[in-house]
Amino acid sequence: MREAMEALSAKILTLQGDGDYEGVLELMEQYGSISPRLQADLDRVNAAGIPVDIVFEQGLSVLGLE
Repeated sequence: MREAMEALSAKILTLQGDGDYEGVLELMEQYGSISPRLQADLDRVNAAGIPVDIVFEQGLSVLGLE
């Protein structure tokens, strides 16, 4: 998983850095959609109430210092 994530990050950063609009279009055409199977899985996660984002509360008020 780590290797796949690093490879995708490198691809995206290279496309951005090079300003490769055509390359971005190709990437989006290949990977830029949610398949019906993935959507069904996402719907099950949402229906189960499983949190998908973590929100960190920070600052002086959180520490009781304000």
